[in-house]
Amino acid sequence: MTHIQPASIGERAKMLVPGFVLVMLLLGLGSAVSSLFGKSARWVEPPVAATPAERVLGPVASKVMVGENQGVTGAFVGETYVVANISQPRATFTALAPLPGGAGDFRITARVAVADTQAPDGGAGVVFAHDRQTGAYMAAAIMGDGSVSVFESSPDSFSQTATIKTDGMVRPGFNEMVVTRIAGEVSIKVNGQNVTTHSGGYLAMSDEAGLFANGLGRFTFESFRPQMRAVKSTGRNAMNADSYDTLLARAGALQGAGDLDGALAAFDRALTLEPDRGDGWRAKALALAGAGRFEESLTVLSHGVRVAPNDDRMAGLYITNLREIGRKEDAFAEGQRVIARAGRSIWVLKAVADTWRDRGEYAQAVRHYDRGLAIAPQDTMLMNGKATALFLSRDYAGAAALYERVITLRPGDFTAWLNLAYAHDNLGDREKARAAYGQALAIRPENADALEGRASAAASRADAAIYLSRLEPIDPARAAAARARIVL
Repeated sequence: MTHIQPASIGERAKMLVPGFVLVMLLLGLGSAVSSLFGKSARWVEPPVAATPAERVLGPVASKVMVGENQGVTGAFVGETYVVANISQPRATFTALAPLPGGAGDFRITARVAVADTQAPDGGAGVVFAHDRQTGAYMAAAIMGDGSVSVFESSPDSFSQTATIKTDGMVRPGFNEMVVTRIAGEVSIKVNGQNVTTHSGGYLAMSDEAGLFANGLGRFTFESFRPQMRAVKSTGRNAMNADSYDTLLARAGALQGAGDLDGALAAFDRALTLEPDRGDGWRAKALALAGAGRFEESLTVLSHGVRVAPNDDRMAGLYITNLREIGRKEDAFAEGQRVIARAGRSIWVLKAVADTWRDRGEYAQAVRHYDRGLAIAPQDTMLMNGKATALFLSRDYAGAAALYERVITLRPGDFTAWLNLAYAHDNLGDREKARAAYGQALAIRPENADALEGRASAAASRADAAIYLSRLEPIDPARAAAARARIVL
């Protein structure tokens, strides 16, 4: 049997870069900032509640937009807002609307209860950053197992990037979650306890927030109260046109619009203001990597890891970039050095697992992916990495099961569908392979890998001819080679 390689390795690895870059760009670590809000802070209060919806959701209620609901809906029950999900194991519900006052410093207070959970990883909380252009968002949730998790969602992945569990932090019934943003840095508290912090240009430019629920269960929101702090005309804050955070946000917007040169200039201006901020170096490196300029990205990261030696995401990206330019032994050595310090970072664990996979040490790779999944069980990057390691060790059934888990979380994940098709192809199940290729082509109709794969798994010559005719104008040489190879 000819063993078909998964789409996440070899030449096909290039298709994973944009998703990886976007995911990595969305998140970063910051310092605790909640202490900056004190009695002297000036606030612009939300409008006086006039309806049950406003009493529960505040200004969000007037323009609620349902995002990735996957068939799950929310509704008002008396004076609470309830998301009842009894049938969609991995469904995600979001209700988003503009923050009062737009971008700037804010505090969101939500009282939420997680009940009737049929899985410990079901939870609900607050979407605290949302990019309307791409649909990407970040959220914090109180989970059914008593932990608090931070999620990020992008067009290519859904990741559980942090999970914190402290005895007594989450109580039965309603719990209060407070998310505070100052100058692009976010802190999260639950029932008065500090949970975690995040920072980065993405947060600085986001001007929407809302509700979040994920998994099976009944999630009840008793209140959702956004508050805006009046922003001074000078000083370091997200509304200052010349501030570090606004320049970082502008760089992200320029990058999204395809103006890489403008984005790099904005990154440079931001880093001139605050050269010791690791998130800026990381964001600039990601922009370069997204353009395939890995050598330049590595130069930026080399400086970034010196500036912010404890930035785990930077460390993971540095290892990944070493791999991308072919320095795989250097990547492995760096991974072994960093993991001694950051053995519970999912970014480092994934990067190190990838280096073991490069060496053909698939059992070691799987062990490191599993360590990451024990921390973040819904992280699709880790699942995809583990599935690829299983595939390369010819455990096609195990790989297929993991790709299916990814798809339940991210039904639009093209690479997972394509790799699932390859796994079924290698298992000899052409019917399932055809179905998976079909799903991949529904997402990317002109993808040459999916067209060739679907032709190879065809049920008849006529069936194969349909897909080869679609492949021919895209890659004539490849279509000709496939015609000569395919035997039905």
